[in-house]
Amino acid sequence: MKNLVLTILALVTILMFSINALAGVDITFWHFPTIQPKEEGQEVGWYEDKVIAEFEALYPNIKVNHQVIPWQDGAAKFNIAIASGAAPDVVWTDEQQLLDWANRGLLLDFEDLLTKEEKADYDEFTFKKCIMNEKVVILPWYRGAACMAVNYDIAVEAGAVDLLPQNPLRTWTIEEFETYLRAIKPYCDEKGYIVACVPAIGAEHHTWMLMMQWGAEVFSKDLSKCTLNSPEGVKAMEWFLHLRDEGLQPPHPENEPGDTELYYAYMDGKVGMYFCAGSNLAYPSVTGLNSYLTTKPGPLPEPRTWVSMCGVVAFDNGNAEKAKASKLFAKFFADKQEELFELGLFPVKKSVKFEWDNHNMQYLNDVTDYGYDFPTASPHYREARKLFSAELQAAYAGIKTVQEALDDFCKSVNVLTK
Repeated sequence: MKNLVLTILALVTILMFSINALAGVDITFWHFPTIQPKEEGQEVGWYEDKVIAEFEALYPNIKVNHQVIPWQDGAAKFNIAIASGAAPDVVWTDEQQLLDWANRGLLLDFEDLLTKEEKADYDEFTFKKCIMNEKVVILPWYRGAACMAVNYDIAVEAGAVDLLPQNPLRTWTIEEFETYLRAIKPYCDEKGYIVACVPAIGAEHHTWMLMMQWGAEVFSKDLSKCTLNSPEGVKAMEWFLHLRDEGLQPPHPENEPGDTELYYAYMDGKVGMYFCAGSNLAYPSVTGLNSYLTTKPGPLPEPRTWVSMCGVVAFDNGNAEKAKASKLFAKFFADKQEELFELGLFPVKKSVKFEWDNHNMQYLNDVTDYGYDFPTASPHYREARKLFSAELQAAYAGIKTVQEALDDFCKSVNVLTK
């Protein structure tokens, strides 16, 4: 009943908003190929096409022109479009990109489309990210916990299944984690596989998540100062070097694959553990690979989980007619919460709950309750990632001590935050 009431309220709000919508409005809708085909004959973009058809049937005066943006050079395509004044009208993507646009003041406000009841129905941890300068500039669509994937087939072949964490939140102590790596190392060495790659190039944010599980913080709570050079941060990075010295991960950076290469190697079954996982690796029937998803290792007893969101935004392109149509479509798309189950995704509305029959999905569902603030909201997030990568490599190469590398990283970031 509550779901029905909220749905009716949302539709009434949208209809009231659209009473004066002008005819003949065309809008552009871009997204990355995140949702993959689920049936033979489907193509990337099938789900978005379905939603567009439903929307255009309800609003025949609005035409949605849909474009799938490839991962390769996709970010550059967005940057060029924005810089040239040709930004798309509506986009759905991940919070890292969305918050960057929000910080730059590029997005429309959805406040007039949201009832008090709807705002209260959103998961608080997720919804607070969507508000910038007291404006709701992002409509959250789904959320997901960033975790770690263990190649279960390697665990079986190495006789190490019993060493995997069996507690509900699948947490590891450092000793348990190292014991597991040492157990699979002989098998991986024999096959020429990679045991694990803790801080992969191009995945600096996942390295930060590992350090957070040691108690480190990338930024202060108000995002005004870099604090990763704390004793906890130093201990975490020294542990990375310890794993390297023990032969439990490749030397860095010369012989370590980047994140993209590592992902494909994992999907080929040639990596024991991948640190950038989510629901995309939950189902063997989808990936062709048996994964066992876990929390990242660290000395803290409870997970500090980056629960990221994907959401929908409308760019402020200076056209009032398109703005109204774009916000209508964005709201219509983001309200598709009940359909997330079939897509293997987690809703952001508290009134929508799913029962999962897959052990990995149930774990991901449970661990989302341990969401921890991650620095994607910082306007300097992207620059900080690049700066961290350089200092990480300097520490691995022995050019700097861990403390020196983290001190220099924070010094450089704090120049940006002033």
